[in-house]
Amino acid sequence: MKKTVIYVVLVLSVGLLSHFLGLSQAQVGSLTVFSGLIFGTFFFWSFRLMFAFLGIATLIALGLIDVPHIIEFAGLDVILFLIGMMIVIGYLEERHFFEHLVNSVLDLVGNRPRFIIALLLCPVQNNF
Repeated sequence: MKKTVIYVVLVLSVGLLSHFLGLSQAQVGSLTVFSGLIFGTFFFWSFRLMFAFLGIATLIALGLIDVPHIIEFAGLDVILFLIGMMIVIGYLEERHFFEHLVNSVLDLVGNRPRFIIALLLCPVQNNF
């Protein structure tokens, strides 16, 4: 309940602040919807997709964007790539691949966290 109240207060604050800064109605609406999407994702991570769809639906309902522009600027190739990556990562996560990978690295390096961090931060020289 507390997160919901904070969410509503933040979104309304962005809307009111943008209105008092002299932005146009379309800009206020767009900024409020965008902040609702961002704050919704921050506070309610498991419902991030719902917030994205509600944001798009709200923009369409308010007449701030139309379907041809969504299709033109959505970058469907990037969206399809991200969907594919999410499927692969989900499969690897279900199979505990990343836990196995971490255990394998720990078996090789041992219990030396500073060495692991240095190893991860060390730049790799490519000789191609």
